[in-house]
Amino acid sequence: MVAWTSRGLGVLALCGVAALAACSDDGTTSTSVSGGGSTGSTSAASATSDATTGNVTTESPTTTNNSGTGSATDGTTGDASTGDVTTGGTTAVGSTGPAPSCGDGNVDPGEECDDGNTDDTDACTNACKNAVCGDGIVGPGEACDDGNMVDDDACTNACASASCGDGIKGPGEECDDGNMVDTDDCLNTCLVAKCGDTVVHEGAEECDDGNMVDTDACLNTCVAAKCGDGVVQEGVEQCDDMNMVDDDACSNACVSATCMDKVKNGAELDVDCGGPDCPKCGLGQACGGDADCGVGVCLKNKCVSNKSCKSLFDGDNTLKDGQYSLDPDEGGPNPAFMAFCNMANDGGGWTLIMKSINTNFLYDDVLWENDLTLNPADFDFATNGKKSKYQTFTTVGFGEIRTTNADNFATSYTYKLAAPVASAKALFLGPGVEVSKTVLVPAFENMHAAYDKHFVNCNPSTKYVNHGINLKKINGVTFINDSGFCDWNGGARFGMRVNASHNSTGNHAGQGWGTYTTVDTNYVAPMKQLLWVR
Repeated sequence: MVAWTSRGLGVLALCGVAALAACSDDGTTSTSVSGGGSTGSTSAASATSDATTGNVTTESPTTTNNSGTGSATDGTTGDASTGDVTTGGTTAVGSTGPAPSCGDGNVDPGEECDDGNTDDTDACTNACKNAVCGDGIVGPGEACDDGNMVDDDACTNACASASCGDGIKGPGEECDDGNMVDTDDCLNTCLVAKCGDTVVHEGAEECDDGNMVDTDACLNTCVAAKCGDGVVQEGVEQCDDMNMVDDDACSNACVSATCMDKVKNGAELDVDCGGPDCPKCGLGQACGGDADCGVGVCLKNKCVSNKSCKSLFDGDNTLKDGQYSLDPDEGGPNPAFMAFCNMANDGGGWTLIMKSINTNFLYDDVLWENDLTLNPADFDFATNGKKSKYQTFTTVGFGEIRTTNADNFATSYTYKLAAPVASAKALFLGPGVEVSKTVLVPAFENMHAAYDKHFVNCNPSTKYVNHGINLKKINGVTFINDSGFCDWNGGARFGMRVNASHNSTGNHAGQGWGTYTTVDTNYVAPMKQLLWVR
């Protein structure tokens, strides 16, 4: 097989052009060149084939300098018998050669560079272009090169791999502010700052503990826990109702109301009392009803003692006459009971202890000095023949004693004791008290019928008149004979000694409560009276 070189093909082409040159028998082409008075000849390379061996001999063309006169130099000699080829190495200026190409090491027209190698990642690409960011080739100094102008993908327009902190929001990043400040809007992890990220966002968060526990020192809203935020901080607050009302169930110090905090709060009606949880309130404290009071009753929203009608009246001076529940031992072992109170007369607050409706008690009746009662629930002041000794007789203490007409409480007589006593029983067990002598008290005189009124024919008529308490202990039972019809003695538990008319006989007798006479030990002076204490 014959191998044709580029040069061989060139000779054949030259031989085919008759007008330009003639091909010699030995394949030599002669070309005459003239110009400027000088001539030169160029001998084209000739190729011969050895029919015996098939070898082809190629000669290099001989170039003659046309700048002057000179001789051509043979470029190639060969031995047809051996097939050896000798190629000359002389090339004349202006001769034809290989076409310029990228990669030939020469910077040809249209090339920015040509480093003659196939390394596409150095400073000169395989396209003979200077390596630049954006050419799609990772060149020197580049971490990447994706050949696009998209700056927020994995490769920035500066041919740097996208990374948190480069100032460009890249893939997987929520933000990128290019700084190392971790407390601004963009964390150093290129995540947008938010509550719960464990970083305190300056100017926006007070704290950030990164958990969902809302009862610790930092709320889930990244606000520091404090009293009044509506969340009970564990181990610090007992309650948190998020208001500034200090007397409700949770104080402004976030402390739960108790019955021992010395503050009126929660459901309490007064300081540490009342309501469903605390003890009942004491005297003088607030209440909503009797059940709220540990002692007494609730009057005008205050617990008031009901040990007597006087204590009730002191609590509410607008109370009317009538029956009231009294508890003289104020929560003690003795139960409360109903009593009648006169609130409208003589200053009010009078407790009824006895009644006598057109009858009376004997001076020596045992009821004056014992604990028994008589008709204690009967408050009928109209029916004749009725009398009562109420429970108040032995339980209510007082400093004043008063008798009134049963039909008109305004008609009365009051005596103030020298010192208070624990009860009426104590008073009548005590010594005799003479209030005055020779003074006829109209209240006692007028409470009886004419038969028991004082007989005025004595001289002087009031010679032995006296009144007071327990008069038998003063007057005794000795008969005192005076002039005419004046026989003196008798008296009362609370009343007066007179010389009674007794149909003008002038017999001695007593007027008032618990009368006696030495003439008839079973005789009593009837009256319609009520006995009160205060």
